Amino acid sequence: MSNEYTMAQFSKYQSEKGQDKNSIASDPRFVDVEGHDFQPASGSPVLDHPEIGAISIALSSSIKTVPKPIDQSPELHAQKQPTIPENYKEIPFIETTPPPELNVEEMERGYLLFQRPIMEPVYPNTRPFGYERLERLVAFATPGEFEPLTFSLYPIRNLENLRVRCSSLSCDAGEIPLSQITVRLVTYWNVGYPSYTSRDTYRRIPELLERVTTHTSPAQECQSYWIVIHVPEDIKPGLYRGNVRQIASPKDCLSLSAVP
Repeated sequence: MSNEYTMAQFSKYQSEKGQDKNSIASDPRFVDVEGHDFQPASGSPVLDHPEIGAISIALSSSIKTVPKPIDQSPELHAQKQPTIPENYKEIPFIETTPPPELNVEEMERGYLLFQRPIMEPVYPNTRPFGYERLERLVAFATPGEFEPLTFSLYPIRNLENLRVRCSSLSCDAGEIPLSQITVRLVTYWNVGYPSYTSRDTYRRIPELLERVTTHTSPAQECQSYWIVIHVPEDIKPGLYRGNVRQIASPKDCLSLSAVP
């Protein structure tokens, strides 16, 4: 919306600009925002507009270590990167944040889970702030929408054959099948820096979203994942729950599971 209008002037903006004709500017009145239940409560304007069909997605509300599941997914690895020309000089990202203090559980599993705003880059040598620790993955979406959820790992040891797996999302109202959920790894590429057209300097930056099912990560190198959920057009409103597993050891894996 243009900066010349406030949210209180939304209807004026719609009539004068001819934009966002089907949008609504109002308190959605969710059931429990702090509890991450974004279903519309009684009196919510969403209920007066069934075409919105708002749903909530909860991919985690507790973190626990569980036995490693049987995984028969085909191995897809990141693309092989071209050799850097000898005349190129790296200009690395300078991280000034001190290393995070890991708790006992994080030390045992060898990495810390964190989440950063979706448009803020996570570099290989990024160090997460303590307040960025991931407790849950939640989202609010509407029918037909592609809704992204992101999270990152900060490893303190080498992670061999790291894998991230999702379940389907379900509630009493229905299900979002696994076929509508994709997992992509953010891969780092050596790109011309300070601009793409630079011909003698580069920086290793987060560049592509690749369909990678197995990845090995060295210690101290962050890995970021995008989970994209395609919400079906005929979805019914509700709080849809599921889990995400990070498998990075021979016996155990970490499960971010929604409380039923």
